[in-house]
Amino acid sequence: MVTQKHGFDFSHIHERFLKIIELNCHSGFKFFKKILRSHLLFHVCSLSVLVCTALCVFLFSAPLQNLTLLPIFISLLTLSTFTYFALIFYFQSKKNDQIQHLVTWFVSISKKAIGSEFSYLEHYLSVAGGLYHFAHSVSVKSMPLYNKTYALPSLKKISKKLAIWIYAKDFYKLKEFLMIECIKEHLELLRYEPTHLEVHGSLANSYLALAKIYKQSNILESSDQFAFDALSENIKVKFINSLNHAIEEYQILSAELPDDPWVLMQLGICFHELKDYENEIICFEKILETSENNHAVMVRLAKLYFAQKKHSHGFKLYKMLRDQEVEGIDELIDNYIESALD
Repeated sequence: MVTQKHGFDFSHIHERFLKIIELNCHSGFKFFKKILRSHLLFHVCSLSVLVCTALCVFLFSAPLQNLTLLPIFISLLTLSTFTYFALIFYFQSKKNDQIQHLVTWFVSISKKAIGSEFSYLEHYLSVAGGLYHFAHSVSVKSMPLYNKTYALPSLKKISKKLAIWIYAKDFYKLKEFLMIECIKEHLELLRYEPTHLEVHGSLANSYLALAKIYKQSNILESSDQFAFDALSENIKVKFINSLNHAIEEYQILSAELPDDPWVLMQLGICFHELKDYENEIICFEKILETSENNHAVMVRLAKLYFAQKKHSHGFKLYKMLRDQEVEGIDELIDNYIESALD
């Protein structure tokens, strides 16, 4: 099945529709690239006119040149510059409308493909699944400029960085619009399935995926670094709100499945992203209660204890891990010793 690795449950979606999702994603991405090409062409043509006009001003302002044409070219340069910057705002707004239209088209064509053979649950989850898959399948790395080959490795590196600089913002905008529509499909489904745990779990995953898109919106796709402070204030609010909505949905699951390790793990991830380490510790302690010898959880919990200055708890877990000869715990104590020397 498609995109199981992304965390969306496709078990309710018919096999036939999965192929349609792939085709629709392919068509949608072609249309998206066409949008980006048209706007890139506008910038290239406009900048070319500005450069040529500026060059004419420079040439006709040189000594011993006929200065009668100089005022004309200065006026043209001023008018071209003003027009270019005025059109930037118009075309940026138009591009956002085109991306939103693309998402609307994708939803519409997906619903037409479903027809009337699906149940309410299958209908909404199928459309949501298509949106989720589209959002996670598009990447700047699919653009020709990113994949262009050069004889010199340095040129290839520059080409990749240029592709990311030109296209990354638009790709994240498309991903955001797709995930918001995905969430809307889940919310509409709750009209008919208000207590369905799988729906709430899928909705929670969608909110978490949206938060990750906001988190990545300020970094290059080739980088793993993330700095919350580097986000704009608007994106910070969206990031936090998405995580809070995800927590609300996971807590609905937790109320019905209080000892479920997966639910507790997802809650722990959300709390970690919000830097709410106390609640993250509570989640991992509950996981450990139901799976005492889960070494990965014990290591994670020990790191949290040391980070939050709960050293006695941390050392107890470290001793247990050391006695069981768990690999990788040397790094745990090394980190503690390093921080203790600061």
